[in-house]
Amino acid sequence: MAILKRWNLTNAQVNFYSWAGAGWSRFGNNDAISALVGSQFDAESRRLYFNSQVQVLLHPNAENTWMTRISGGIAPYLANAGEIQGMMIVQAFHNTAIPGPWVIGPMIRMYYKSILLEVGSGFRGEWMLNLMTTF
Repeated sequence: MAILKRWNLTNAQVNFYSWAGAGWSRFGNNDAISALVGSQFDAESRRLYFNSQVQVLLHPNAENTWMTRISGGIAPYLANAGEIQGMMIVQAFHNTAIPGPWVIGPMIRMYYKSILLEVGSGFRGEWMLNLMTTF
């Protein structure tokens, strides 16, 4: 992932990222070189959050798989450095490899130092859990 552009504003930050990678993969019984290409635009302050992301998985023996995510949220309180920060988010997600419409629903995001935890669900009962940290 590479930052293509970052805008540091007085009370917010805006980022534009892009990524690409290639590797050997198997689709059914067909081995081939495949690639993942994507980009993301996000803007956030201590109170508000917005993110849009699109990526495509390219494989010569399969239809390209597109994944799209759009989310926006608000912090119910402002935390100081070193405190747990929470964010209430509404997210819409679509993956062309999974039959069905967009998954739309609420998500809770919690930050603490270098740990990020996200728990969410779709309005039709789908669940999501992400845990990330840096070393």
